[in-house]
Amino acid sequence: MGGSGEIELITRLGYSGLVHVGGRVEGWGRLNYIDGCTDTILIPPIRRSDPCLNALYFPPATTQTAHTHPSLRAGLVLGGAGICKTPSGDHDLRPGYIFFLPPETWHSFHTQEGVTGDKAALSVVAYHPDSDTGPTDQDHPMLNRTYFMFMHRLTSRVRSAPHVTGL
Repeated sequence: MGGSGEIELITRLGYSGLVHVGGRVEGWGRLNYIDGCTDTILIPPIRRSDPCLNALYFPPATTQTAHTHPSLRAGLVLGGAGICKTPSGDHDLRPGYIFFLPPETWHSFHTQEGVTGDKAALSVVAYHPDSDTGPTDQDHPMLNRTYFMFMHRLTSRVRSAPHVTGL
């Protein structure tokens, strides 16, 4: 197999991006979650209230506080082991297991002490069908930090332009 090609890489000093298609999921999350757990957003919501996909990481000896979500949660256990406690009982979590939590289901995740290897005793990819974060028409990366010297000129120019071409 052969070929040639070019790539342009644009980054920021000190930034470590994610591999969004294929590749290894990190061993520990980038964001804090409840009771010492962490989270990495694998696929962020494109707009506020859109679905997202997260990797959740539970350290050894986790006894997570019972909680609920207003919408369903579904997940796939990537690694480690643990238990999901619900009102219907305790459910084992092992690599390859899939779980589904209906809306308003009280649950908590628990892991054992003495797990060696990665920081996480249990890692899960979780689907959230809705989100309270994400861009909106009034708040998004292209619009934010865009400054105009004379706002009235922009407004007048936009009003006089019948349409935008060449996009």
